[in-house]
Amino acid sequence: MKKQRLFIRIVAFVCMSVILFSVGCTNNQEQNESNVNTITFTDISLVQNAKSDYEIVLPDDATNYETYAAEELQLYLSQATGAKLNIVKDVSRSFNKDDKVISVGQTSILTGSGVKVDYNQLKRDGFVIKRLGNTLILCGGGGYGTLYAVYEFLRQEIEWEAYAVDEIYFKKNVNLKVVDFDYSDKPAIENRYGGWYAAASDAYFAAKWRTFAGVNNMLFNENIWYYYPHALFKLVNPEGYAAEHPDWYSSSLGQPCYSSAGFRAQYIENVKKVIL
Repeated sequence: MKKQRLFIRIVAFVCMSVILFSVGCTNNQEQNESNVNTITFTDISLVQNAKSDYEIVLPDDATNYETYAAEELQLYLSQATGAKLNIVKDVSRSFNKDDKVISVGQTSILTGSGVKVDYNQLKRDGFVIKRLGNTLILCGGGGYGTLYAVYEFLRQEIEWEAYAVDEIYFKKNVNLKVVDFDYSDKPAIENRYGGWYAAASDAYFAAKWRTFAGVNNMLFNENIWYYYPHALFKLVNPEGYAAEHPDWYSSSLGQPCYSSAGFRAQYIENVKKVIL
């Protein structure tokens, strides 16, 4: 009995040590990341006395994502500052660093700015935010990326944060300066399922969290398949492995054998191919 108690104490001590060291490492990492993303404001007025000289510019053939991103930008800037920026198309417009515009998506302003938006690097959800003089460039590798660029822009400008469908925080200020943006980001995991009910049932709220509400509940009914709970057989499908490895599955092929070292190793290798 004494030996058993001693063993339990040792295990508890080891687990606690691991937790404490893990928390310590996480805090240091978060601190380093926050230092990298330090927000610096310029002397350029985005909003002054609840009025703005800025316009939001969209491509003439804007996608649903680009249009929605511009509307979200307009909405929250208006609520935070009292200034409702006009949304206009890029027809007959070219890049001029002196123009007070916020370019959203694949506009002619983006094309003339020289800012590179490389889909191979950013993929669907990565994005770039760049200030060139008075002009602000917001664009993603894909539709979701452009929307995420807007939410990041709002986060840095007005401390915008979505806590729940009906609980979105932002700092109100009738005077707002332009952040000196030179920022890019891409989610470390390409396909992200929120899990929490609100993020798993509302595609628009999920987007505010940079997650998805499910393969059948994407923005604008977009058809995107990604791996989520109950997708194990998509990774290690019996049709591809059972003939050579019958011990990996039940006789009905409806249940994997988790105790099989071969099955676990193959599963890990296939997961690596998806996420790395």
